[in-house]
Amino acid sequence: MRKHRRFLAMGLVCISLLLSGCGTSLYELTADEEALIIKYAANFVAKHNIYQKDGISVEVAEDESEIDDSQTPGDTEEPNQGEVNKDPSVGEAMNLPKGISLVYKESYTADHIKEGTAYSEEAGVGFTFYVLKFQMKNNADKAIEIDNYSKNIVFKLTSGSIVAKSKGYPFLSNELSAYIGTVEAGESIDVILLFKVKEADATKISNPTIEMLDGKTTKPVKL
Repeated sequence: MRKHRRFLAMGLVCISLLLSGCGTSLYELTADEEALIIKYAANFVAKHNIYQKDGISVEVAEDESEIDDSQTPGDTEEPNQGEVNKDPSVGEAMNLPKGISLVYKESYTADHIKEGTAYSEEAGVGFTFYVLKFQMKNNADKAIEIDNYSKNIVFKLTSGSIVAKSKGYPFLSNELSAYIGTVEAGESIDVILLFKVKEADATKISNPTIEMLDGKTTKPVKL
């Protein structure tokens, strides 16, 4: 910067001498003339500035007006909110027909499941059923046939050290893994999955994880 000022001073002196002439008083400049001299002086400095490749280089003190406030220290990229659960839903994992939705509703325990007046599934002494209830709906404008029984699907429930499997109950018309039937357009049906567990363990089940086994692969699923 000192070198720039020295060049500028030299340029101004030279230009002043040219304008003043020998032995005469200095010529008083108009505002336009003064601006013109400053422009020439700046070009003179630029011409002798070996560190400048092209154009006029001006060194400006940094102030608030020159600070790029497009990103302040507090402006940082939003952190990831954690990995999204990419596990398929139960309906997706079972590959239910297009148009059929399956929504998890609730869980509860039952010592037996009754089918009308003719059939009842008993958990047995010291055991109870941990039941997952879903609503299966046909969202299409036509009836849809469903055959889950032929898929040989088994679900596994895990909660801490508690592990139970749903073996499928084909004599229960609303048991999900063995369901066979026709769902009419717009019709909703309540379906269930049964997991037989010890009575002492039933109250310990909390936020269970569910896996689906189809004989070939095991798929974690979300409720």
